[in-house]
Amino acid sequence: MSVYSITKPLLKGSSKKIEITDESGNIVGYISRCYKNRRQKYLDTLFNNTFITNIQGFDIDNKMTCEINEKFGLKQFLKSEWDGYSNFLGDFSIKDQTKIKTNPRVVVLINNKQLKIKKDLGDKRVIFENDTGNIIAEASYENLTSARQIFLNINTKEFTHIEVASLYYLFDLKD
Repeated sequence: MSVYSITKPLLKGSSKKIEITDESGNIVGYISRCYKNRRQKYLDTLFNNTFITNIQGFDIDNKMTCEINEKFGLKQFLKSEWDGYSNFLGDFSIKDQTKIKTNPRVVVLINNKQLKIKKDLGDKRVIFENDTGNIIAEASYENLTSARQIFLNINTKEFTHIEVASLYYLFDLKD
């Protein structure tokens, strides 16, 4: 099991790079929120930084290894959808399946496999499950005073730390 940590920025709309560190405190990658143009940034600011969510993941050499972009259309006004690409996973898509705001759910479709990301009310963990129900990763914080410091426990080699951090950050921003 690998343990990584990120510290979320104070402002939800921040586009600064967030460091991903390993157990020893070494920087192993970065994630950041991005906008394709000024219009997206303006619209997102107007709608309380929850309207447009695009995420980029970088390795230690600042090479982009993961990118997640939100789709736009009439269908996406009800349920958000994203397209993603990763050097390790290839192309994937993400669909919001939240029915109740207090129990957000997201499904990631990767080569006919499903990855479910979910959080329950009162649980401080975000759980990543594969299609057989096994927990492959989880993100959590220790206590309410340090809710910005997130620990990512990855139990598999199917996903890199950058992909898990990017998916968690996307899930957190839409929550």
